Amino acid sequence: MADTFTTSLSIRQIETGTRSGTWGTETNTQYQLFDNAFSYVNHDLSSDADATLTISDGSASDARYFYIKFTSAVSLTATRTITLAPDDTSKIWIVENATTGSQDLTFKQGSSGSTVTLSNGNTMIIYADGAGATNGAIINALTDLQLSDSLSLKGGTPTFTIGDGGEEDTKIVYDGNAKDFYIGLDDSADKLVIGEGSTVGTNNIVTIDDDSVTIGDGAEADTKIVFDGNAQDYYVGLDDSADDLVIGLGSTVGTTPAISVDENQFVTMPKKASTSANISQVAITSSSNAVAWDAQAAANAYYATTENTTFSAPTNNTEGAIISVEIAQGATPYTVAWNTIFEFAASTAPTVTATANKTDIFSFRYNGSVWQEIGRVQNLAQT
Repeated sequence: MADTFTTSLSIRQIETGTRSGTWGTETNTQYQLFDNAFSYVNHDLSSDADATLTISDGSASDARYFYIKFTSAVSLTATRTITLAPDDTSKIWIVENATTGSQDLTFKQGSSGSTVTLSNGNTMIIYADGAGATNGAIINALTDLQLSDSLSLKGGTPTFTIGDGGEEDTKIVYDGNAKDFYIGLDDSADKLVIGEGSTVGTNNIVTIDDDSVTIGDGAEADTKIVFDGNAQDYYVGLDDSADDLVIGLGSTVGTTPAISVDENQFVTMPKKASTSANISQVAITSSSNAVAWDAQAAANAYYATTENTTFSAPTNNTEGAIISVEIAQGATPYTVAWNTIFEFAASTAPTVTATANKTDIFSFRYNGSVWQEIGRVQNLAQT
């Protein structure tokens, strides 16, 4: 009988009673092939074309090595297929795509078996199942990888990439005893999502897109950010039942609120302020004998007279709002009149002090219809 060869590594099995006088040489050769099967080799693709690597029977070949680094003497212009032969070989490899041209490498065995594609610049562990010329398959050995304890990434710029650029959701699932949580990419929405469960896009807790962060998923539930302090906790959260944004003490939304903002942008502060309020003073001017006054932008207004003028109806009026204006006469006094939306005692507009370098101050409250005067001080010295 002739010599035979092992299925996976094609190591020569010498037939009994043969190879007289050559056993030492032949055995050493086979030992070297075993050594190769646990070693590294650089395999250079000599042309911009597909290639076949074959484990040769009883002789050295790059396909037998455990770690194969693929390089290329030329720049590849398209994905190239690497066929690992023979088709009945069952073996594991570490393969690295270090070819030039930024192209992928696809590894195959049988004509119809599954293949694995390795992107440029990356490394993968694969194996062949040796199922034959038609069904021989190449499989990613790290599919559904399970690790115990810990995983560390080290180096100057450690990077952990999930996904291959395909149109599909990717995620990390934290498999808890009572509840699961995930961090994942909702690819169809182009959003990074942190949620409860294991299906991306369901039970969202935090959603991040290219210019915003959303907390919650529209469900009838309170959402919050808790600042966990050493002595005291604080929260910023949505009290969903009240439709209020709340800043408060503790970690439960709605308890010990410090500031609440409702759907009408009204602000409630249950605690009394310990310092005086300071509303920035804003100068307003007269043009064509009329003063324009924005009640929101210039709640505390200052007007230095420059001409005889009339205060027009304020804009951006909000029921309950309070505004005031200081009217300061210069060296030349001017007259000041009022639009009828300003309501004074006995519906009689006051006469503004017409003395040089004197100041009058008027305050008003909007009742939803007119600005009612609530305070007046006149003929004040400016210095």
